[in-house]
Amino acid sequence: MTLTHKELEKLVQRAQGGDSTAFEQLYRATSSAQRYLALGYLKDADAADEAVQEVYLNLYRKLPQIESGRSVVAYLNHTTYFVCQNKKRWWQRQRDATVQDADLEGLESSEEQSQLELSLQRKERDRQLYAALEALPDRQRAAILLRYFNNCRINEIAEILSVSRNTVLRDLKNAKRQLRAEMGDFFPAIFPLGICLQVALQQDAAAIGLDGGQAKTGIKARTALAACAVAAVGAASIGALLPPRITGAQCQVFTPTTASITARVQGPQIRQVYVTTAGQHLPMSRQDGSYVVTATQNGCYTITAVTAAGNKTSRQVMVTGLDDEPPQIVRWGQQEGYVSVCLTDSGSGIDWSSVRATGDDDAVFFSSQTDPASGTVLLALPLGSYCLEATDLAGNRVSGLLTVQ
Repeated sequence: MTLTHKELEKLVQRAQGGDSTAFEQLYRATSSAQRYLALGYLKDADAADEAVQEVYLNLYRKLPQIESGRSVVAYLNHTTYFVCQNKKRWWQRQRDATVQDADLEGLESSEEQSQLELSLQRKERDRQLYAALEALPDRQRAAILLRYFNNCRINEIAEILSVSRNTVLRDLKNAKRQLRAEMGDFFPAIFPLGICLQVALQQDAAAIGLDGGQAKTGIKARTALAACAVAAVGAASIGALLPPRITGAQCQVFTPTTASITARVQGPQIRQVYVTTAGQHLPMSRQDGSYVVTATQNGCYTITAVTAAGNKTSRQVMVTGLDDEPPQIVRWGQQEGYVSVCLTDSGSGIDWSSVRATGDDDAVFFSSQTDPASGTVLLALPLGSYCLEATDLAGNRVSGLLTVQ
């Protein structure tokens, strides 16, 4: 499958937003070319497969830094070259060590045993690390992952989690203290979660003292194991642990009575996005890649995005400009057998057909003459007391008492 740089860029952007299927599509679209390069460098099919796995482990970790389809191709080509060169240097060191240590063959069994023990220790270290992360409070865990896996700056984490910079620093400090306490001697020297399995894989490959088919089988098995583990961590742990990100929120007034709130949300498996205001809970619908809801009153609206794992992120947006003020009764008086009433409205305008006066006997009188230019209506009212009512075009209502003598 051959894709243009523009198509690759779209896959990268989706993968950066947490879409695991996009990363799979990116792998299928580019891995064949990287395997061909690796095969040309290494002249060995199994070694080329191992190199390609390592290249895409690196890409997965560096994905937030990729800016375009062209740069992802350049990164892959560059990384494939250096991974293959490292493997060739490792092979040379192994050949040199074999010549120098030919008289130490009797020690191979003990060496293999120590390497097996080291591998088991690393697996236990990784298992405890993921368990320790799961035990952290949600916000602390999210801060750790955003900082050390996604390489986010402190201010970016504060924006994503909707907290202050000081809160992020405090969460990171408390989380690292708890991780160190729970990990003990297993706490890795290089902490970023995305690197842990990759480092373990490289350490295993460099430490293996087996030869021929045994060495390739051991490394290949570890490569597959690491790839599966990274996929599991990336798609499950990372996707489940990281909160969604509300990257943009805005309000646009369409009519005097309605406004549209739009939000862009990134993250894996978004379960729902909704707004709350004044006790109301309004679900947002997805339209053209954004989430939209109609607002009918001014005020502060809180947008909340929720992932399938229950992680939440909130962001506030203000709605202003809707007409929620009623008309005003400026004055009224009697002239030539009529009651003259002057009204004004600074919003949507007065609905002149709504102007009425209701007497004590529930008799209703509507305006006899209307002059919108001057804001005046004339009503033919008998002697008595009345409740005067008027509404504007947004439905806001005003009322007042008047007496005709």
